[in-house]
Amino acid sequence: MISEAGAAVRRAFDRTAEVANGLGSAWILGLMFLIVGDVLGRALSGAIFRLTGVAVNLAIQGTPELVKLSIVGIVFLQVAHTLRHGRHVRSTLLVDRLRPWLREALTLLAHLVGAALCALIVWSSWDNMVRGWRIGEFEGEGALRVPVAPSRTIVIVGTSLLGLQFARLALGNLRSLVSHAGRTRWTRA
Repeated sequence: MISEAGAAVRRAFDRTAEVANGLGSAWILGLMFLIVGDVLGRALSGAIFRLTGVAVNLAIQGTPELVKLSIVGIVFLQVAHTLRHGRHVRSTLLVDRLRPWLREALTLLAHLVGAALCALIVWSSWDNMVRGWRIGEFEGEGALRVPVAPSRTIVIVGTSLLGLQFARLALGNLRSLVSHAGRTRWTRA
C-alpha cells in the first residue's frame, strides 16, 4: 500500500513538473511572437518616418517589462523538469575519475545542498511574494504596469519543485549507496 501511494505521489510530481515545463515552453512561444511583433512595429515606425516624415510609434508598449518578468517565470517553470532529466550543464572531468561509491556520495552531497538551497530560497522569498500580492506591486511605469506577484509566486513554486526533485534524487543516491555498501565492492568504472 505504501509503495502504491509512493508511486502515485511520484507520478503526480512528475506530471506537475511536465505541466510546468509545458507552460514554460508555451510562454516562450508567446514571448517570441511578442518580441517579433515589437521589432516589426519598430521597423515599420522607422520606415513610415523615413518615407513621410511623420513620427509614429507602432512598437508594442511594455515589451521590455514583460520580457524581463517572463524570463524569470520561464526559468523557474522549467528548472525542475531539466534536473529530473539530467539536462543541466555539468563538468565531469574530476567526477569521472573517482571510484563509483565516492562519485555517488558526492552526487548525494550535491543533491542535498541543492535541496537545502531551494528551501532557503523559498523561505527567504515568501514574505516578498505575500507582500507583492497584498499591496498589488507592479513593475513598469506609463503605458504598461505588470504585476510582479505572479512572477514571485512562480519563483516559489518552481523552486519548491526543484527542491523536491533534488531531495528525490538524493534519496535515490542514498538508496544506491546503502544497497551496494554491504553486497559489492565498488571499483573504478
